[in-house]
Amino acid sequence: YEKGVGWLKPDVVLLGASFLKSNGVSVLKELAERFAGVRILIVCDKADEALAVDAMKHGAHGILVKPLKIENVRQKVDTVLGRGGAKPLVQLGLL
Repeated sequence: YEKGVGWLKPDVVLLGASFLKSNGVSVLKELAERFAGVRILIVCDKADEALAVDAMKHGAHGILVKPLKIENVRQKVDTVLGRGGAKPLVQLGLL
């Protein structure tokens, strides 16, 4: 996180629940201030769902619960970016 703050301009940030545990939910406000319009998704397992819900109350835009499936991640990212779950531009596995 610290390495990319000066040059990254993300549209979406996937933030692990373990990062929230060690840095607190205040990092959500910091991300929103540094990267205007950024959408934040919290990645967690069942044990951390309460933390993820708290993060939603503090500015996160969604939750991805492990185990992750690439299609679910893609759909959630498309949704938070306002693309409504559009089909990928390049179908994975065809390259």
